[in-house]
Amino acid sequence: MRWLAKQWWFWATGLLLVVLIMAGYLLIPVPVEKRLISQETCDKIQLGWTIGQVEQLLGVHGVHSEPGRREDITHYWGNEDGLIQIRFDKDLDAVTEKTFTPSCLSSAERAKRRIEQRIRALWP
Repeated sequence: MRWLAKQWWFWATGLLLVVLIMAGYLLIPVPVEKRLISQETCDKIQLGWTIGQVEQLLGVHGVHSEPGRREDITHYWGNEDGLIQIRFDKDLDAVTEKTFTPSCLSSAERAKRRIEQRIRALWP
């Protein structure tokens, strides 16, 4: 057994296995979170939906009212994939307009952010 511990190829093979397992684990997409921000999801939202129906589909949101437009309220949902902008009437009773804007990030930058997100999910 001592002879085996002194061989460089034994340690190199072990290190390579560890690196391959870690890389494969980090590159697998995070299964917990669905990718909700997409053109497909935006297309599911129908004009006339209430804020409750939209929140049921997209989850928590950030609120922003555009200055000078008192007749409606705009809500934004976004992540590294893009941004969904939904305009409601002033009582939040109905969707009046919806748009999807894809992200301008490169695929490498999106992959980097997803890996960081996975690491934060695994080790909070």
